[in-house]
Amino acid sequence: MAVAMATEGTARVIEGCSAATSGLAEACTAELGIAGSWRRGTREQVVIERVAEALIHPGQTPLPAEPDRQVPLTVVDPGWPAATVLSTQGWMSHLVLSGVPVVLVARATVPGIRRLETVLHMIPGGTVQGAVLGPRVKKWPQAVTHSVGPKVSSLLKAGGLVTVPVDRHLAATGLNPEKQLPSGVLRTAQALTHISVGERATHEGDTA
Repeated sequence: MAVAMATEGTARVIEGCSAATSGLAEACTAELGIAGSWRRGTREQVVIERVAEALIHPGQTPLPAEPDRQVPLTVVDPGWPAATVLSTQGWMSHLVLSGVPVVLVARATVPGIRRLETVLHMIPGGTVQGAVLGPRVKKWPQAVTHSVGPKVSSLLKAGGLVTVPVDRHLAATGLNPEKQLPSGVLRTAQALTHISVGERATHEGDTA
């Protein structure tokens, strides 16, 4: 969502998880109703589409409809753990493996960094970046630093990993019509320099 909000033009966010676990249920400032299996709404320049029914696994996520107008950037947020998406046949796993830009989201914890390493091994190529929720890398606890594997290490050396500052209020309440995304989160989204207007699609997957 932050990547879409950080763009200067219009954007589209597709959330592929079950309606029961949506993280964007309160994010819209205007609801546009249900079209097929998708509930549509808007927030500023962003069109938000989320599944309108209960799902058991990512393979059940319906295929999104073609947009009703040209949108420069589409962000796909599966809403499922990235390893689960990649282990399940469906359009989201095919999209991730097709070479589109991918952003993997993790936490600055030992389990979070280890899961990030595992998912990086599951994606054979393409443009992959990491967004880690927590302090700057230099301030990671020693145990977290020691858990960094070769894939995460390569991502760090290549400048492909950014850190996302923790906003406790946002973490507690989630995104709602009254709550704006913190400026630090938006700056981080803008720092993901491989994402630009004109890219076919991008993907945000929570590894943790």
